[in-house]
Amino acid sequence: MSSNLCRALRHKFPELVFSVTGEDYNSLIIHNDLPKPTIEEVEVALRELAVEDEKIKYIQKRNAEYPSINQMVVCLWEMVVENRPEDAKALQKIREVIKKKYPMVDEYDTSAIADASVDLI
Repeated sequence: MSSNLCRALRHKFPELVFSVTGEDYNSLIIHNDLPKPTIEEVEVALRELAVEDEKIKYIQKRNAEYPSINQMVVCLWEMVVENRPEDAKALQKIREVIKKKYPMVDEYDTSAIADASVDLI
């Protein structure tokens, strides 16, 4: 938890100089003149971090199943230049399945991914 706490604090409060000596909010020590974030602010930061982590995992899963750029270029070349559309049509069917399984996630829209659960402090 302290690594997530540190990541969340660094992201949400980049000017904050701090250390964490334990696993929870009470172990947060501020080393500059900035006020210590409230526990509510830290909980929000942790939830935002969890959502970002889930979004990254989602995109990685989608990319792992998606055809490579090389595969798509070769199929496109064969279809356009060599007039052989068979592989391009087959590849497009694969892409359609993946697009249904993993709809594109908008940068600010998290509805396509599962709600992130986070251990709050």
